[in-house]
Amino acid sequence: MIRQDSKFILKKPDYRRRSFSISVFHESTGWKVYDSKDIKAINEAYSSNELSFAESTEACKAIMRHLYKERESLRPKVNGTNRAIFENYFLKAYGSTKVKRMMEKSVEAAYNDINRALKAVSEVDLANDSIELIQNSVDEYFEGYEQHASACGRLNSLLDFIDRPKGERLHRLDARFRDSEVKYIEHEEFLAISECIEDRLDRVICNIAYFGGFRQGELFWFPDKKIHIKKHSNYIKFQMYRNGEKGLTKNRKDRHAFYFPEGREFLNGWITVDQDTRIQYRNKKWWEIVRKACRKAGVAEINFHDLRHCYAIRLLEHGITLDVVADMIGDTIEACRKHYTGFARTDRNMALIASQVSKNSM
Repeated sequence: MIRQDSKFILKKPDYRRRSFSISVFHESTGWKVYDSKDIKAINEAYSSNELSFAESTEACKAIMRHLYKERESLRPKVNGTNRAIFENYFLKAYGSTKVKRMMEKSVEAAYNDINRALKAVSEVDLANDSIELIQNSVDEYFEGYEQHASACGRLNSLLDFIDRPKGERLHRLDARFRDSEVKYIEHEEFLAISECIEDRLDRVICNIAYFGGFRQGELFWFPDKKIHIKKHSNYIKFQMYRNGEKGLTKNRKDRHAFYFPEGREFLNGWITVDQDTRIQYRNKKWWEIVRKACRKAGVAEINFHDLRHCYAIRLLEHGITLDVVADMIGDTIEACRKHYTGFARTDRNMALIASQVSKNSM
């Protein structure tokens, strides 16, 4: 079944595969093979030499074009006034050569981000309709997805551009509804959760987040180079967006982060994973994977991002000072004070941190 968020990939015969196939990706189901009589007919013609490799490839691409056309017909149409605002804004904000050179995220990706945000408001007019109507359209379109915050930011830029009154801005879903309480589990509880994660790579990814304090996007791009892995720490500078593109970390703060030594085997296993697999796993519902494992282990439910909180609190429990922890997780000291309070001590040197963690674990 084709949906408005579907993605497609064409796989051709090679030394591992004997036939052509098209896979379809949905947020809820992951990648699945697209079952089609047309593709079966192409494979039969290819195996009997009625069609050459090039002819079969072209026939499969024609099916792909039809699928993209069907997907596009399901997507909301963008209001003409909104489209004009978007084009004028984009030309001014991203049109100069200097901006194109400076942007870590490509201009094309920025264009797609804003275009996706506009589709959330559909036929609602950014210039004339009420901010409440615009807000409701965005809330209904994303229904709690994490892209909600990004879409609100993009649309607020357009509202600034057309000089709507300052009080008329969209509110981000995470700021209005997200539970700000930090959820934390004990180390033994995490080990029990890890044992209940069935997929091997899922388990590797969750362990790296827990032992290294990675944000989700950072983990999927890491390591950019092997030099980014040191004896006691990792150098984190980039993240992977959901479309597989490379960008700077949140807050654009690169950092050296201590990595707990008992999780090193998981990091070593992650280094060899290829880019296609990383992109596929990047789009999984990680909160669902972690919660399912929590229920199976009989532990209080947490989200994937809470593994990062566990990393920070473990460091604080080992006596690492709050400002050092803030540096290592790439957050502000104010945010860390809000979430983690009542801890003290130590030094920025990674070897000393490793020594102190090791000593306090004895």
